Parts: sequence; structure tokens; C-alpha cells
Amino acid sequence: MKEYYLDYREQVRNILDALDDSSTSLRLGAVAIENLLTLARVDLDDEDEEAETGDEEGEGEEDSDDSDAIEEADSGGDLAEGETEDKKQVKIIRHEEPTASIHYQISAGNQLCRFSRALKGGSFYTEQGDLVSEINELAVKNLNVENGDLVELDPSSEPPRVVRIVEAGKLPSNIATMSYGVVERDPAGDLYVSRNAMGEKLSECAGIDRYEVPAIIDARQTETGFVHEGDIVDLAWYKNSPSNMIVRWVSQTKGEEAPKKEKPAEKKVKSEKEDKDKEESVTTLNFDLHGHSVAVVIGNELRSQEIQKMVGEHHGRCKVIDAFKFSDTESFYKHALKRADVTVMVQNLNKHSTSKALRKYAKRLAIADSAGLSAIERAIYRAMHGLPAYETSTQPIAYPVKEMAFS
Repeated sequence: MKEYYLDYREQVRNILDALDDSSTSLRLGAVAIENLLTLARVDLDDEDEEAETGDEEGEGEEDSDDSDAIEEADSGGDLAEGETEDKKQVKIIRHEEPTASIHYQISAGNQLCRFSRALKGGSFYTEQGDLVSEINELAVKNLNVENGDLVELDPSSEPPRVVRIVEAGKLPSNIATMSYGVVERDPAGDLYVSRNAMGEKLSECAGIDRYEVPAIIDARQTETGFVHEGDIVDLAWYKNSPSNMIVRWVSQTKGEEAPKKEKPAEKKVKSEKEDKDKEESVTTLNFDLHGHSVAVVIGNELRSQEIQKMVGEHHGRCKVIDAFKFSDTESFYKHALKRADVTVMVQNLNKHSTSKALRKYAKRLAIADSAGLSAIERAIYRAMHGLPAYETSTQPIAYPVKEMAFS
């Protein structure tokens, strides 16, 4: 039985262009090309097969017939043959569609989804546009996902669990933001935001002089309010509608700290030395850095002495970096992180460009969800031991808690 192939060259070129240098990509590409050739192969019909058994002259004619058949396949041939060839050609094209399987390998039962950012929180969609899950703002910050990120999602858990970020997103967003806005109160008693902690004015990025904080979220005016004078907040709005601006996130709140009760003077004097000793021990976990270098990237070098002391107690070397000090973040972090074995980013106190640079240049990166010493300490432990960069409620981590001595 003679056989010939449909023109598969363009499909093979597309597959080759999509491959990278990884062994997984090359293996999947080979399988895809092998299947493509199988689909492209076309067996001749019975009449052509009988002609093949003729004399040499007949064979010459058959060769001519084969060429004619191929030309008919390319040009369309009669209606019946054209329909057959079209169907086979469709199979070749459809085999090429799932390009994600060529690029990425995911666990059975999991899904590849795109993350779409909202003013607050966001949603995960399949490549076909079907909604899979929605997450709130806290989850967005814990997962450190950005608009357009391609993630591997485990839909068997409730809510679906993000297994990993497969590809950083490059999709444009119609949402604008201002981070680290300073909440102030005017003479009339209303809260507003007109600038951020770096001195940038809201009018420069939103075209309005100030954002009026709604009374319903003003902690002074309502019991359910959560915004206070002096808070640091993130604002978000659609680029074509700054009048619908909202408070996306409260990074720092004065209302979180409860007033401390004063102890009697005698007890305070008596236990002053003991309290000082307790403050000197700032570690809560039991692990050894063995002299490794730790870089902590945090806004305005907050708590730098305490952080350096905590790293020192774990027998490591520490460098605290001001996240707002350097304008050329790409160039700076490329050199600053060369000698850092571990890098910790304090999530709520960094610029967006800093996050991208750290992902690119940090050898081992973990995200602390706050500027608290315990959060930074846990992040250092995760980075040192190859654990997830961020903490989530769906992936609890067993930390080696330090034994505390009680007198």
C-alpha cells in the first residue's frame, strides 16, 4: 500500500518555534510532531493499490497518478476528495491548539488559569474564559499574583488552591493604583488622602486633588469602620473613572495597637532587668543560618536594628535595604543581591518594580506579609529550606518553634 503526506511543514515549524531548552518541552514537542506526522499520513485507495501491481509501465503511470493525487489534494480535487482532505487537515490544526501542554507540565486534575485583577481581589479564568474561582485582597497579597499571571490551580479543594505561578503576566490592566497613601483628617472631621508616603500627589496619577474616605469606613464615625487618621492605605480605581476610587488595602493601622496597661511603679522597677532580657531575645524559631547572608527589603529600613539582631541570633549576616531609596531598581538589585544567600521582601512595604526585580535576581526569595519580626523570621526559614515563598491557610508549614524558658 502506497502512502503520501499532507503538507505538515507549517505545523512543524509552529511547534519548533514554541519549544524551549527544557527536557520536558523537548519531549512533549517530539510527541506532538510524531502525532502530527501520523495524522498527516494518507493511504491511497484500492484502485491506486491495484494499479501498483501492474507492469513497470503501469508503475510509471501510477507514480504519475500519485503526483496527480497529491496535486489534487493540494488544489482541492473533486468535492468528495476535498471534503476528506479538509477533515484530515482540520485534525492537524486542532492537534496544534493546546500549546500550554507543550510549554508547561501540570499535575493530573489541575488546571491552567489566568488571573484577572479587580479593584479588590481578583478572579481565575480558564483559557476559554470560564470563571473558576474568586479570591479576596488578602489572598492576592499572600499569593503575590499579578494581573495576567498564568497559574496552576487545584480545583479539588474549596476554595481552589494555587499550586504555583507558571508564567508571569504581561497583560495590560485598566486599573490604576496609588500605594502608601497617607490618611489625614480635615478641619471638618472628614478623612481624606491627597498624597502618599513618598510625597507623590494623588492629582499626578489620578487627576483629582484628594480622595474622600467614605464615612462608613471611618473608624471614628462607625463601629464597623476600619480606617483611621494616620493610616497607610492602597487606593485603586479604573483608569477611566477615578471618581469611583476605593480603599483597596490598609497596610498600617494605628487602631491595631491596644493601649498598654501601666504596672505599679514598684513592680516595674523590680522587673526592669527581666523585661530587658526578654526584649533582647527576639527569635521565636529554632534554626541556624550557619553564617549565610540575608537581605531584607523593607520600606524606609523600618526596624532595621531589630531585624539585624534577630538574624544575628540565628548566626547569620543581615543587610536591610530601603525599598524606596533607589529609583533604578533593576540595576541596583542586580548588584545588591549578588552576595545574598536569602532575600526576604516585606510585601506591603515595597514598590511594584521592586517585586519584579527581586523575582529576577534573588537566589532564594520569600515574602513576609508584614513588617513584624516573626513574619520576617518565618520567611527566612522558608527561603532557607526551599518552602513556599508565601504563607497561605491552605498550605500550613510546620516551623521549628524555639523552646521558651519560663521562670
